[in-house]
Amino acid sequence: MYKTLSIFLLSAILAACGTPQQQSSSVAEDREAKSLLQGIWLDDDTETALLKIKGDTIYYADVSAAPVAFKVVGDSLLTFGARTCGYKIEKQGEYIFWFYSETGDIIRLHKAENESDSLAFVRTVEVPVYTEVVKKDSIVTYDNVRYRGYMFTSIPPESR
Repeated sequence: MYKTLSIFLLSAILAACGTPQQQSSSVAEDREAKSLLQGIWLDDDTETALLKIKGDTIYYADVSAAPVAFKVVGDSLLTFGARTCGYKIEKQGEYIFWFYSETGDIIRLHKAENESDSLAFVRTVEVPVYTEVVKKDSIVTYDNVRYRGYMFTSIPPESR
């Protein structure tokens, strides 16, 4: 129960946020800070896996929360989901990541060292982008009634 609540609260904090502070376009993304965030992050109190950061995307252990793109600019984590949100980073290192939620609470995370922590993200699916749809239909007769069936198949770009 506590694990589910922790995941839900973190997802809600990152997904439902207000307007971030304006960032100057002259301020560049901190690629070193972003590279330190790569991996799986656990809640300090519960040891629950909450975030998986891969590339420029944050995945949540809660599959109801959609993955979001992010950047680290100055001392802020910016997320780009339905809305752009900004979170002040309190402390960041190779194995530590603390930031402030929208409500001012500090979220304390540490990097997972155990491969089994990745199991929390098994349901996280990276969906390939398809640019072409193939439509097929068939007519089937059953008990003297005609049924029309449709099948839509996407063709991955690498297969073409």
